[in-house]
Amino acid sequence: MVRIDRIRQLMLAAGCFLLSWHLLRIGDINFTAADLLFFLCFVIFVARRNLNMMALNSMTAHWCAALAMMLGGLLIGSVFNGDPLRWANIASQYLFGFLLLPMVLMSEDRMWIRKCLLYFVLGVAASQIVALTMANFFSFEQSKEMLGPSVVAGNGRIGGLVSDANLNGAIIAFSIVALFNAHHHGLIRNFFALCVGGVLFWALLSTASFTAFASTGIATCIYFTMSNLGRFLKVGVPVMAFVIAYIILGGPLPEAFSERVLGALTTGDMSQAGTFTHRSQLIAEAWEMSKDTLFIGLGVDRFRVVSIHGMPVHQFWMLLLTEGGLISFTGLVLMFGVLGMMGLRAIQSHREDGAMVLAILAILFIFSTSIPHMYNRLWITPLMLALATTFARTTQVYFLHEEQPEVDEFDNVFEVDGTPTALALKGQTP
Repeated sequence: MVRIDRIRQLMLAAGCFLLSWHLLRIGDINFTAADLLFFLCFVIFVARRNLNMMALNSMTAHWCAALAMMLGGLLIGSVFNGDPLRWANIASQYLFGFLLLPMVLMSEDRMWIRKCLLYFVLGVAASQIVALTMANFFSFEQSKEMLGPSVVAGNGRIGGLVSDANLNGAIIAFSIVALFNAHHHGLIRNFFALCVGGVLFWALLSTASFTAFASTGIATCIYFTMSNLGRFLKVGVPVMAFVIAYIILGGPLPEAFSERVLGALTTGDMSQAGTFTHRSQLIAEAWEMSKDTLFIGLGVDRFRVVSIHGMPVHQFWMLLLTEGGLISFTGLVLMFGVLGMMGLRAIQSHREDGAMVLAILAILFIFSTSIPHMYNRLWITPLMLALATTFARTTQVYFLHEEQPEVDEFDNVFEVDGTPTALALKGQTP
């Protein structure tokens, strides 16, 4: 391997590890250390003329058209009612995460992407260890002075190095599904997987995010039922039964989780789930407002200006319908449709990886109904990493005495003196 390619792979791995370390940025600019590493990988791919422009294979044109519709509707609204410069900032963020990053990831070797997905999980776990340490051994004032006010919020919720409790909950949900997949492929040993999983689960509870907790449970069911139903019945159901029993019987839980989530879980009353009532009022306001914004939206970030609550609606679909009109809304529908099609294609190629894609996509969809904009790379990168485990390039030959991927990713087994010696990845020769 050429040295520059090895450097690029190491930068990609470091970028995945630091993806959830959103605190590593300059001031309030939404450009992190991970973003810088991803961009450098992009530059190297371009310089060496091996950037994969067809990131989503035959669905790339549909993906670009859907993204153009989503951003185009916001542009029209911003030109007529808002600030075009603000649109340019938001559009650049979306283009970086939804177009440039997929090209980078799909240009990398598929087996290295698998390892990068594990590095992402380990980076999230490391972030949670820092946050849990601050929550349990330091006061809020001490934590605020050292790492800022959002790593551990004043009400005890942990935002990790993501620095936001709800987004941190989503990242943990993504990483739990990715951990299942990494363990299946033998990239992490049983004991270490249990330790990492334990940290992630306790951190998930400590975020006190009902959406994160519910989406993790739903995604876990999707992953195991679509990848191996028998294993889900033997392992998944008993584990979930234990978790439910532990919560109902009053086992020790993070205080923030007990205050914000436990009531909704035990009573079924969604009004007890954090700020659900206030968010539902914003959604109702957006629905009424959308009657006047179907053709020309309010423009980027204009909802909070005209809202009686002075806040953006925490529902991505309604936010686009009001700020970007029907064009943006349709673009988002098509984008999720493309991702769903890619997930189904991944299932056909590799059942475990396809199940991971659909499980992570389910988490993304659930959170899209409870947050405003999703231009932060933390939302889309885990899903694109999952897709890349199936659709990224295959550029290397693996020998049987070395660590090797799944057999179904190879065309041929090459023999030397009648002994199977090398497996050639699809489209490659040794």
